[in-house]
Amino acid sequence: MASQEMVFGAGDYVVFALVLLVSAGIGIFHAFFGHKQNTTGEFLMGGRQMKTVPLAISILVSFMSAILILGTPAEMYREGTQYYLDTFGLTIAIVVSAVLEGRNVTRFDGLWTSFILQGTYAVGGLSEVWRINEEWGRIQFFDFNPDPTVRQSFWSLVIGTAIAWSYTYGLSQVTVQRYCALPTLRQARLSVILNIGGVILMNTSVCLAGIIIFAYYAQKGCDPLSDSKVSNPNQLVPYFVMEVLGYPGLPGLFMSSLFSGALSTMSSCLNALSAVCWEDFIKPVLGDRLTEAQETLITKLLVLFFGAAGIGVSFMTMHLGGTILQVSLSFTGAASGPILGMFILGAFFPWANWIGAVVGGVLGLVFPLWISIGAYTVVGTPSSLEYPTHNCSVPNSTISMATTMSSNLTTVQAPVE
Repeated sequence: MASQEMVFGAGDYVVFALVLLVSAGIGIFHAFFGHKQNTTGEFLMGGRQMKTVPLAISILVSFMSAILILGTPAEMYREGTQYYLDTFGLTIAIVVSAVLEGRNVTRFDGLWTSFILQGTYAVGGLSEVWRINEEWGRIQFFDFNPDPTVRQSFWSLVIGTAIAWSYTYGLSQVTVQRYCALPTLRQARLSVILNIGGVILMNTSVCLAGIIIFAYYAQKGCDPLSDSKVSNPNQLVPYFVMEVLGYPGLPGLFMSSLFSGALSTMSSCLNALSAVCWEDFIKPVLGDRLTEAQETLITKLLVLFFGAAGIGVSFMTMHLGGTILQVSLSFTGAASGPILGMFILGAFFPWANWIGAVVGGVLGLVFPLWISIGAYTVVGTPSSLEYPTHNCSVPNSTISMATTMSSNLTTVQAPVE
């Protein structure tokens, strides 16, 4: 991924291992010495005695973690500042969820800020970062183009994000399960409203990181993708960190932070999957025959099973083109849309029946999946943005996005919804 001089040292491996061991140690300690989760209610919902602020933070880091840190800067680097409009869509979704759902700030490590500050210093200040991005045509907002093949527009980033994340914050099993862990409705509403500040802070930071990285390599005159220093856009952030924070132990700390972010998201999703599988498939069949201890053991084993399945899927996603953000938004959007539609159908159309819900849900899943899969095989509207390559080891003039992606990634442009 990186050049030969930018590799993990012994200190980085030590820091990385220590952070993971501490995370594992906390879990082991609570499993053997802490307050044991002897019932499914304690294991899945914390006995409904959680506090508002910790739960708000839990919700936020469940969805804003490794994908955000790797994918969003890469998207800003490749496509310009248009993606920042996503912040407005997220804010709208949180407000809608708090008002309508009624039941729903951040773990912002100093290392996520340190590489932003160091990168800004290396470029020459925020004003210089902005000037360079403007010079290369990357400062752009509020594109109202209705063309569905355009990767980013006001409609997809604000309206589309608001709809998609209304499901995430209002109906997702991961969030609803957390709302149910709070003792009162008022606390649940407050917990989701508290996410607004965290979402704005995190999104602004990672978007800023994207344009800082571009300005840094524009000054150097060489795009790492064009020079084959990295093999795909998801490696831009780690590569940049290795270059500007190349002090012993800091790259290891950064990578361990990414892994911790992934763990926080996975733990939430695995717990939610376990709850759904138990309540909808196993409990109706075996619930009357099992003791409370046996039920809790089964839910824990389900977490283990889904965790192993998730590891298997991760090996397949390595071979997908585009940024990890594109992959995440495309496929989670395809899956969450039908669920949101069925909830709206049941809430506002009392004459609807189960046949319509099932048929609509299946078609609502198949059609977006077809679009998402097709986005990786059919070229959409190409980007006109250019990249600095005059100081690269491979002699070339500035290369457009379409040329860069076809030569290095064999991926395509697809609308992010």
